[in-house]
Amino acid sequence: MVWDVGLAPTDPAAEFVYGHDYIGGVTHRTRFSIAAVKRAFPSAEITREDWSMYTDSRPARREPRIRVRAPGVDLVLGEAPGGCVGGATIDGARARGPVNLPDGAAWRDSGFAPADCRTEQEPFVPDTSVMSCGRPGESDLRYWFAIPAQDVTAPPDLEHARFTHVVWGYFARW
Repeated sequence: MVWDVGLAPTDPAAEFVYGHDYIGGVTHRTRFSIAAVKRAFPSAEITREDWSMYTDSRPARREPRIRVRAPGVDLVLGEAPGGCVGGATIDGARARGPVNLPDGAAWRDSGFAPADCRTEQEPFVPDTSVMSCGRPGESDLRYWFAIPAQDVTAPPDLEHARFTHVVWGYFARW
């Protein structure tokens, strides 16, 4: 499924349009390399980084990431088995998708229902919870909302939930 957001492919603003199986010119078939990502985002600054991933039960491991920075957007791409782009997190005002939420938007303005969301531990920030929401049929696209710190087994505090970023690809699959 692809959403028509009214931007021509040659429009610079189209670089950060996303859907459930793409972001800009990047899909699950795009090679995980600086050169391939630069072709998809020609106006952005592209760098490769190694991230330390921590879990409660396993020691830290280093995973490669490609960071794409442009005015008003921060995109981080991960690598899937096989050497292609496997997922992304994106935030910033230039990012546009099927649910066009501005940074900091209230959950109640998002159009999601409680059944569309689940609360989980934020994987990179200890003692923080997040709520991720998605639509049926969009297994590769999740909208994340910051919520006040709470036990993840408690009902989410929807009144104070605020949109923070989008997660696309294998990072987002439920």
